[in-house]
Amino acid sequence: SQSEPEGFYATQGIISLNEILASWGGTDGVYTPYDNKLSVILLQDVFEYVVAPVITNIEEAHVSQPNTPYQILSNVEVATTQQYNLFNNTINKNRPNYVYLSHERIVADNQTGELGSKLVIYPTPDAGYILNLLVKYVIQVADISSTLYFLPPYYIKPLKYQLARDFSALFKTKLSET
Repeated sequence: SQSEPEGFYATQGIISLNEILASWGGTDGVYTPYDNKLSVILLQDVFEYVVAPVITNIEEAHVSQPNTPYQILSNVEVATTQQYNLFNNTINKNRPNYVYLSHERIVADNQTGELGSKLVIYPTPDAGYILNLLVKYVIQVADISSTLYFLPPYYIKPLKYQLARDFSALFKTKLSET
């Protein structure tokens, strides 16, 4: 049977793992290389939403009605910053035509405290809708109980090597050539 690593080593490993993932991704983070489906319930007269986990890119979007979620009413365009700057959500209410992924990439949900992304819908929904998205998520920070199932397989080998280099430097040992 394997024994658990001592707390210090486990803590150092988690710190190193998260530093590596952060450094690989720059400002957008390391993200899943595949599309994920996300459905957001849009409420009448509400145009800002925080959704978790953190989204790095919206690939596709459309709206449907709550009673027929698989019947597409219309496609929704992913708005650019220039388009977003022209939104006037206090006046215009209708079926949503645009979704904007806020430049505030990572925000906390006021109710749950969970980290997510801020979406702005335009025009402001005039009724309840479902916004169906295909997105790429930022890979979440790992903790001591995390498994690495969320990492694409081609990340594992370079990650192991980088962790070995980090531990070698931390403990002032020489890294084996093999």
